Amino acid sequence: MIGVTRNLTFALGAAVLLLVVTWIACQGGLAPVMPIKYLAMWAAIASALPVLAIYWAGALGYGGLLQRIMVATTYRDAVTAAGLGLWAMLMSAWLLAWAGLLNQYVAWALPGVGAAIWASRTLRVRLRNSGYAVPGSVATLLAWLLPGAGVGLMLVGATCPPGTIWRTEALGYDVLSYHLQIPREWLAAGAMTPLEHNVYSFLPGLFEAGYLHLSAMRGSVHGAIFACQLLHVSTALLAACAIGSAVRRLGGTTGAAVAGASLLVVPWVMITSSLAYNEMAMLALAAVAFSQVYAEKPSGPVVGLLCAGSTLCKLTAGPMLAVPIGVMLLLRRQWRAAALAAVVGSAALCPYFARNVMWTGNPVFPFAAQTLGKGYWNDELVARWQRGVGLAEAQTDGRIESLYRQWLTNTGYGAIGGQRVPIEVRNIARFDQEGGFPILLAAAAVAAGLALRRRNRAGLYESGFRGRGVIVQMAVMLAMQLVFWLSATHMQSRFLLPTLLPTLMVLGIGMEELIRIAGPQRKWVGPFGGVVLVTLLWIVSLNTLFSQTMRTFDEPTQQSVNVPPWLLVDSLEDFSFHPINELPPQSRVYIVADNSHLLYIDRPMIYHSAFDPSLLGGIIRDAGGPRNLDPRQVNQTLRDLGVTHVWVHRQELKRLHETYGYDSDVTQQSLDRLIDSGWLPVRSFSPSVTLYQLPRE
Repeated sequence: MIGVTRNLTFALGAAVLLLVVTWIACQGGLAPVMPIKYLAMWAAIASALPVLAIYWAGALGYGGLLQRIMVATTYRDAVTAAGLGLWAMLMSAWLLAWAGLLNQYVAWALPGVGAAIWASRTLRVRLRNSGYAVPGSVATLLAWLLPGAGVGLMLVGATCPPGTIWRTEALGYDVLSYHLQIPREWLAAGAMTPLEHNVYSFLPGLFEAGYLHLSAMRGSVHGAIFACQLLHVSTALLAACAIGSAVRRLGGTTGAAVAGASLLVVPWVMITSSLAYNEMAMLALAAVAFSQVYAEKPSGPVVGLLCAGSTLCKLTAGPMLAVPIGVMLLLRRQWRAAALAAVVGSAALCPYFARNVMWTGNPVFPFAAQTLGKGYWNDELVARWQRGVGLAEAQTDGRIESLYRQWLTNTGYGAIGGQRVPIEVRNIARFDQEGGFPILLAAAAVAAGLALRRRNRAGLYESGFRGRGVIVQMAVMLAMQLVFWLSATHMQSRFLLPTLLPTLMVLGIGMEELIRIAGPQRKWVGPFGGVVLVTLLWIVSLNTLFSQTMRTFDEPTQQSVNVPPWLLVDSLEDFSFHPINELPPQSRVYIVADNSHLLYIDRPMIYHSAFDPSLLGGIIRDAGGPRNLDPRQVNQTLRDLGVTHVWVHRQELKRLHETYGYDSDVTQQSLDRLIDSGWLPVRSFSPSVTLYQLPRE
């Protein structure tokens, strides 16, 4: 009874903290500014809860069944069940969508059956070891309270419409152009289909299948936007629980709470989790697999299945998470588990390979296009893709300097302070302040130093706090991740999110060593240090939230200012409007070089990503090319395709030509000739954005 009362008290305290944090983040401080928007934020969350509740109940049902099959009875826990269940839900939706069977009835039935399984089993059996709500009053208090700091910021960000927040991510450009736009097109087609105008549809898209699933349940992607963003928030919570579970399995309780909570206040985690991205799903599945590595009897099939799922969420997880986790099993001499993980993981990737072979002949298209098959691309498009997503050909500074800027002293990983820097045209996904003091990484370095003080005989294979083994293992994992990032990516800061897994493991281990060194008389030192760290990271994230909203022109001051969060939360109908939607319903628009708000256009349209063939470019070449262009033929061909209007973004066209590349015949000069042939300007939205109406015959 005492334990129940204590936990209820902690839960009440956690609820109060969450309310306070969300209030501060929404209102910009303690003083009320627009309280009605605070209530609207909670109303938006409440409207998404039924879908999310049945989704996760279904995941726990399926995950519990898988865990009974794959994990020894004495090592079952809710975190592993949730990870396996998330994989089962995502993979089922992916396969059903590919088969064209994911309609609204099936979308509800899938989690409904799982929820029934979970409910019936919960009435009979109580799962052991939550993996994060750890025993001990201090550790449990931290486990209840600390996560609220990060979750509150995530909830505010997740109830802001895509396109209004996170300027370092181009205001959610990827959400609007493919993370949700592709599920929208799949939902309209009634199946997961290849989209030769959007190359991102050929990526695995496992978590995008989850967005498609929620959208099918709600009847549209637009109606599920907040639910999708909140689903991503929930996967960040699962990742935090899994990291805490891994630390706890090594003997740490307070360290488990601090490590898990610290994840949730890292600025990059706040940013990505509150967008309909896939990074947190990648990290959650990998973290659950990683927690198995340090179980007394690791389950190789669970590790393989979840590592494959992480990779299918985001392909960089393969070399940055799946392979290092396999190496961790080998370093622990878990030969059988490592072999089973490799076999099961490889098998779990096969549906993705098979789908892409059927679509393009290349199992990993658009990657390895030069060797395994170009699909619908030509050599120029293959080269353009390599320029866009491969190792950057020309860096403004060296690779080690990029690591320093993009990771070690980056605001996204908890660095405080720094200097203003200009944003590169090619690399717009950068914070405009770099070179700060790395709070999180410095704390992890201190933690590593504390843990390395202990000597032991087992050395590298030690799996507890009695020695240096786990620290060495985490160093190996981190080194593998950094080498891949430096040698095989275009070195974006966000791509280093997998490094949080070993970093937070080291932090948790060092926290426990600090508590041991302090001794019984000063046992408050460790928890106090954890609270200070989480608080500092929360301040950095809160400042990031306020400084990363969309900007508007303030007439009284004649300056560009950030739109405050209280004007953005639960404002989808206000900010999802697109001027194209004012056109008559029978209109069809050709989009030239502007995919920034595709998700909000509800008129028929033709568009293509920067890496795909340009329909207009082909039409121009058929009409004599730029030098001998016959504008009337171009206009007639567009009309034959049903096009009535053309949306032109000149500045974006210029940027793409100067960076990744664009169709060489679709230039400002060729567009000017077409415009002069009688294109009627309907409306200009800036000096570089104009909507034109095609001339009648």
